[in-house]
Amino acid sequence: MREKMAKRKATARNISIVLSRIQKQCADDVDDASFWAEQVNRICDGAGDFFGTEGQNDPRGDQRD
Repeated sequence: MREKMAKRKATARNISIVLSRIQKQCADDVDDASFWAEQVNRICDGAGDFFGTEGQNDPRGDQRD
């Protein structure tokens, strides 16, 4: 069972493919887009200072005032 689940995980090798499939889901269905927007915001909000102290490297846009 664990071996099958490992095939379904994002890795450094397949992340581009995973993200392109998510992008297609978002383009095809507004409910999928809402789900992924929520997940991306949750992940980015929890990243702490990963994007810099003022969020200047946040992929969602420059967060400085």
